Amino acid sequence: MTSVEYIDLNSGEKKPLKPLNQARFLFSAVTLRRGSSTDVYAIGGDYLSSVERWSSNTGDWEIIAPMLVAISDHSASVIADKIYITGGFTSERISTNKVQMYSVETNSWTYRAQMIQGRHDHSSVAFKGKLYVAGGYDWETSSSLDSVKHYDPNANVWTAFTKLPQAAYGISLGCFQNKLFSMGGYNKSDVWEYDETNKSWKASTSLSRKRSYAVANVIPYDSII
Repeated sequence: MTSVEYIDLNSGEKKPLKPLNQARFLFSAVTLRRGSSTDVYAIGGDYLSSVERWSSNTGDWEIIAPMLVAISDHSASVIADKIYITGGFTSERISTNKVQMYSVETNSWTYRAQMIQGRHDHSSVAFKGKLYVAGGYDWETSSSLDSVKHYDPNANVWTAFTKLPQAAYGISLGCFQNKLFSMGGYNKSDVWEYDETNKSWKASTSLSRKRSYAVANVIPYDSII
């Protein structure tokens, strides 16, 4: 589909925006400031390399520089005005470990240090200046993953992090009130909170229902949805 909607938080109503230029699914989306505009990026999906950007100033979608690798089932996060795309599933049926970074200034993509392990259907989040990637599925081994890695953009290095309590794909990572959370996953309603003191994941309040491939966002500044 190409349709785009947003929710007015004051009224709770759904309202339409201009449609995407290209139909896509299993893609990723992030928000980034560019000058006076708040931009939304629709990235890849359905084995596409194409990327579109919506501007709050114009209300239009424009096609921008394509990714270096066409993928779906990937994850996107923003650190310091750069978009980081991790992993994904290729048309060659490979769970890639490639990391692609987009620069708004140059409108171009470059490769960064590869992840330690290829994965798709995973989740990523920027937390305290680093990029965290967790869970997912490795097509080569036909297995769900419990591994968590974090990336230092300054050193361009990946490091192993405390594993999730259980392997899961289709999870959603989120950071809220300076805490890191892993939520849901295929056939799961579990929510795990990372305990920095004990360097372990602990059970938190479960979701009201099982859900996978969901997206979690913090609505400034007091709730997570």
